[in-house]
Amino acid sequence: MIFRFRGYIMAKTDPGQSATTFFRVRPWLLVAGAGVLAAVLALAEEHRQWYEAQAASFGIVVLLVLAGIDWWRSYRVKPTRSPDAETYARVLRYLLLVVAAGIIIVMLDAVRIDHWMEGIVAKAAAAAMLLAGGAFMIGVFLGFLFGFPSKVDASTAGTGRQPLQSPFYNTNLQEIADWLTKVIVGASLVELSKIPPMIMQLGDFVATSVNRTSPSPANVVVNLVFFWSCGILYGYLWTRYDIAATAQRPHHDAKAVEEVDRWLNHPPSSSDAEDKLVMMNAIKAASAGARMKIFLASEKHRKPSTEDANERSLPVFQALVEADVQEVFHRNRSQYALALMGRKKDPNNPGASKADWSGALDLLNDAIRIRDGSREPNWCQYELARAVCRIRLDEEFNQQLRRTSRSEVQKAIRADLDKARDISSAERKLIDPEDVTTHEGVITTWEKLNPASRVDAPGV
Repeated sequence: MIFRFRGYIMAKTDPGQSATTFFRVRPWLLVAGAGVLAAVLALAEEHRQWYEAQAASFGIVVLLVLAGIDWWRSYRVKPTRSPDAETYARVLRYLLLVVAAGIIIVMLDAVRIDHWMEGIVAKAAAAAMLLAGGAFMIGVFLGFLFGFPSKVDASTAGTGRQPLQSPFYNTNLQEIADWLTKVIVGASLVELSKIPPMIMQLGDFVATSVNRTSPSPANVVVNLVFFWSCGILYGYLWTRYDIAATAQRPHHDAKAVEEVDRWLNHPPSSSDAEDKLVMMNAIKAASAGARMKIFLASEKHRKPSTEDANERSLPVFQALVEADVQEVFHRNRSQYALALMGRKKDPNNPGASKADWSGALDLLNDAIRIRDGSREPNWCQYELARAVCRIRLDEEFNQQLRRTSRSEVQKAIRADLDKARDISSAERKLIDPEDVTTHEGVITTWEKLNPASRVDAPGV
């Protein structure tokens, strides 16, 4: 009881947590509302209140569409996946859109005018949805059997000397799936001529049970075949996606971790150029899980922000960014940008310094775009770092006699600073360290030169 009360108080005092909880339960609230409207629809049909019934059916469709949109957005958060897994995931999303379109068409068929006149809209919608759901689930089961890896896949799927390791590569499950697949395919081929009449009989039975005066067996058959086919394809792709997502390449992963550890913890040598290339290629060949482990180790290594540690971590983060071709991970880009920002700048080579700041700015723009696309909260340090990069690249600010920035530059920098206003002072000092001569960060210096009241003033 004490813990529940404490959790209640924390939810009350933390608006962000309350909002997050609301967004998580909102799809279920919408589905519950659709269920209430379904009861209203059935009651209105029973009393032949057609206007109320039409309004309830329209509300059901709207609520289900809103719930689907909410779920779609919540699952847009992309975990780190291998390229194969990301490809399967993208196809699965498109297939779910096709299934959603099929459900909408089924609902539109259920609310046609003759069903309203006969008072069987709820009955027709329920029968169609149950038939579609049953056909889809049977198809998913068959797709799972067809997509399950065979013994040949398990023995040759790996690269190098060791095969891929996955929970799917289980001898007993492989034998069962292989046996069931052969039985189902064999029985279907033997009884192939009897299958179409059986499907037509099922269509006649369902159509007659729903509407005895004017049954539509063709609609039932199309519904059955469509969702059954989608289920098979979904089950197959889902199985292959899980295999690709859980598979590991132990040989490549161990080599990548070993190469990164050697690169970060050993002093520079004459073979650094060759070692760096080997290390970066090993990272790109590693699995997503291994790259995550490498990222965390490299982030920890760079934390002290010493010049040597920062310099050694640069190619590691570069390889992690280049390996993330699907752009699903924003943190590796932010760390790469911070490493470029923390690199020692040569005052005699302003071109190289500008290239570092420009590269960091591009990486931060990508990190912010990926973060916003995945709807992840927080990570406002990116805006603070981007503000530092924009100040460092501002020609007006970096002249020998500093001048106020142009209005568009001021607006962009202040927009970033406003988003990063809740960042702690300790984090600010890490991203914007104090200058040895002015004893203040570049943001403080820029704000003194560009007061908020002069945000619209042009450069002079």
